[in-house]
Amino acid sequence: MSDRFDSDGSRPQVSIGVLCHIPDLFQMPELKRCLDSLVEFPVIVVSGKWNDIQSTSNYNHPEVNNLIESYGNVTHIFTQDMSEAETRNTYLEECDDTVRFLFWVDTDEWIEMPLGKDFFLRGITDLFDDEDFSSQVHEIMHQRNGVDLICKQKRLVQYPSLLRHKDKHNAMYHGKREILAGEIKNHAPRGMILHSEKSYRSKERDNYMFNRVEGVVV
Repeated sequence: MSDRFDSDGSRPQVSIGVLCHIPDLFQMPELKRCLDSLVEFPVIVVSGKWNDIQSTSNYNHPEVNNLIESYGNVTHIFTQDMSEAETRNTYLEECDDTVRFLFWVDTDEWIEMPLGKDFFLRGITDLFDDEDFSSQVHEIMHQRNGVDLICKQKRLVQYPSLLRHKDKHNAMYHGKREILAGEIKNHAPRGMILHSEKSYRSKERDNYMFNRVEGVVV
């Protein structure tokens, strides 16, 4: 697999996918917090409202687009009225076979690498065998009640150019094989923590998105 590594032969190419639909400025600080934490990686931001989301606008606020495009490591792609799976597939389709790994974050999330990027990259390569497609990542969910929930999320994949989401983001396939279903063989790589915190979002928005995931008609 040496052809999938960077030119120094040891650092794999890792890209990050971010979905963004921020029509109002009050959520822009969470986006900045997210993108500031990702400056050491190539980032693919896909902007556009999903077709089953209620919103005042199909588009980001213009100042949000200006913020995204101020980052030199970001590729910004626009979509419109696609399903969640189709929208998420946009960042997978942007990857070629030089991108060995990808993980995705939402705009209310950010990453921390306490021991630096190289330590995290070594953690990925130590964890994955050539035949592995997916892994979890460590996450700390900073809840509104002040209690932090420590967990793992299925977010990191190998060979992203060969994978596609179906249905919602928690279903991903290599051909007909679903790679995020059930127990994942790999644990989470050392050296990176995903944080999530929703203080820039209204409780009403939280409830709406929760009900959508649970299939509740609102």
